[in-house]
Amino acid sequence: MTKVARTLPSAFLSLLFFVFCAPNLAFAQGHDPTGGGGGDEKAGPSPEKTLGDYFQDLDGDNKGDRLAAARVLRGMLRRNLLRVDGGRQGSLAWDEARSALFELETRIPSACLSAIQYDNVIVACADMLVMLGVTEAIEPLRARMPALGDGRRAEKVAGAVARLEALPKAESPASPASP
Repeated sequence: MTKVARTLPSAFLSLLFFVFCAPNLAFAQGHDPTGGGGGDEKAGPSPEKTLGDYFQDLDGDNKGDRLAAARVLRGMLRRNLLRVDGGRQGSLAWDEARSALFELETRIPSACLSAIQYDNVIVACADMLVMLGVTEAIEPLRARMPALGDGRRAEKVAGAVARLEALPKAESPASPASP
């Protein structure tokens, strides 16, 4: 009998124990798996954070919350950009992504331009500003580069500045079109 064949029944029994007995043990210890009725009202999961909470955290005093907010916002932006670019226009997922992207496009530039003063979020903010093509961020990012030294953050920010500089310059609507 092989080693896998000998451990398979014990793994199966462990799974059965977990599925059938673990919820009952937790209930016997006073934990209500339904989440309601009796006990300490403060216990339980905290409510989900909203988009506004992440933007507040990005400009907050807590270093860990600031970094977590920057990473969450960068992930949201990336996912919604991919859904809009690769999705089927008019589908529900595409419409939801476009709606979320509209809010992110309007709030991220100002939030990130004020948050690049913090070393721990400058890379995530630079990435988001590049994804959105915010060329106004070139000078503030360039001004922060000497304070970053020669490390990984400085390389990432320099790369972001180079990508922003490579973007085509948008013509202002007030300038007359050349014939």
